[in-house]
Amino acid sequence: MAVPSSWKARILWIALLAAAGYWISTAVWTVQQDEQGVSLRFGRVQQVAQPGMHFTLPWPFGKLIAVSTGEVRTLSVGLEWSEDARLRRQSSEQSQWLTGDTNIVELKVTVLYTVQDPVPYLFGWAGADDAERDQWVRRACESALTMTTPTMPIDELLANGKTVLRRKAQRDMQAYFDALGVGIRITGLNIVEVNPPIKVISAFNEVTNAKSDRERLITEARVYANRMLPEARSAANQKLQQALIYQTEAVNRARGETESFAKLQSELRKGPAMTLRRVWRDALTAILPQVRLQVVQAGTPERPTRVFLEE
Repeated sequence: MAVPSSWKARILWIALLAAAGYWISTAVWTVQQDEQGVSLRFGRVQQVAQPGMHFTLPWPFGKLIAVSTGEVRTLSVGLEWSEDARLRRQSSEQSQWLTGDTNIVELKVTVLYTVQDPVPYLFGWAGADDAERDQWVRRACESALTMTTPTMPIDELLANGKTVLRRKAQRDMQAYFDALGVGIRITGLNIVEVNPPIKVISAFNEVTNAKSDRERLITEARVYANRMLPEARSAANQKLQQALIYQTEAVNRARGETESFAKLQSELRKGPAMTLRRVWRDALTAILPQVRLQVVQAGTPERPTRVFLEE
């Protein structure tokens, strides 16, 4: 049964309208909330589109490429992601770096970055795709670690040097990508593990424990010294004060005795007999209260009185 020509024309018009509608729909684009769009016209960048609905020239004259700028991309160095999204180790050779004291340290690092400017991110990587961009970031991290770890000894890296290493490596990576102008921002560099090589880790732990014991003993000695020094200083100050007091008393007593002796000498020259009697009386006054007095025989002008003193 032949199809009437009017139906053929109608079907042709419907097909043309559908094709035209589809072609026009290629000019309508939607940018999601965490994205930015790069609008192209004849292959040239026209503008950066914010989230919402946008219109360009239909394909192939216009195009809009959406780039996720809110997503934080995560890469691993010295680690790899398994199928269940858990980190696992790579081979030791891929995660070893030389330290400043010519030791070897194994580092496990994760790098976080976001797209800061979608235009250079799309066109500033020499045509690289997403996988190649990630590999580029990973190699930049390895290069930054290679430049930074030789400036630090292994003891510092294993103790509290991870923060310094992380900041230096992140700063060097950001400076490198800023110079390239590829539109990304390194938001974080996390050091997951810092260990000596597995083959020598037991011996290294023994050395570390010995150093810890040494530091502990030094700390205990300092605590003991800090506790004893104030006591020793206090005792020394007390002895010094006692010596100063004794010195003052002895000097004053000596001066008083000197003055008394000088006065007695002067009086002795003026009246020897009277002075001797007074000295005798003073001596008896000081001695008699402490002894028992026994008078054996009264004295006469020819024979003096005999007095016996007993304590």
